[in-house]
This record gives sequence, C-alpha cells and structure tokens, in this order.
Amino acid sequence: MTCRHWGISRDTFYRWKKDYADKGEAGLINSKPCPENSAVRVDPIIEERILYLRKNYHLEQAKISWYLARYHGLKVSISCVYSVFCRHGLNRLPHNLRARQVFCATK
Repeated sequence: MTCRHWGISRDTFYRWKKDYADKGEAGLINSKPCPENSAVRVDPIIEERILYLRKNYHLEQAKISWYLARYHGLKVSISCVYSVFCRHGLNRLPHNLRARQVFCATK
C-alpha cells in the first residue's frame, strides 16, 4: 500500500526501510551517490592564484593555464581552470567588459 500511495517501486521502498533502520531519519535525507573526490582537485594555493588572475585581470582559461605554466612552472589544464571557475561562480565574465580590459576598482 505504501508503494502505491507514494508511487515508488518495491525496491525503493525496501532500500528506504533499510536506510531508516540503519541510520534513522538521517538515512532518509538525499545524499550524493558517491563521495566528493578531493584528490582530483588542484591545491588550494594554485586555486587562489587562478582566482586572483580571474578576478583582477579577467583572463580566460587558456591564458591562465599558459601564464601559470610559463611564469610559475605549474602545469594546470584548461579544463581544470574552468572547473575552478565553475566552483566559485566565475565561469562567466561580466557582459560590459571588452576583451583584454583590466578591471580597476576605486572606492
């Protein structure tokens, strides 16, 4: 009757029942299917450099990757730089900026 009421399969019901028996109400909260793999991420120091270059000089992924390789000897792929941007919400530049314009904040 529970499966019909909620519109779920028996497999889902018994999985929920098992999770509730094992962990209580905390077992019913949606969780990610796999843990976050922090071993794949770049070091926090490199991530800070990437964010600094993006925020202050508005460089794109390829230029940041090239800059870090040339001047700091750090090999970071373009896709890794983009994933750092996405994680911090910097994957889009403001629309009112022209190419190669350096942002100058004055207060």
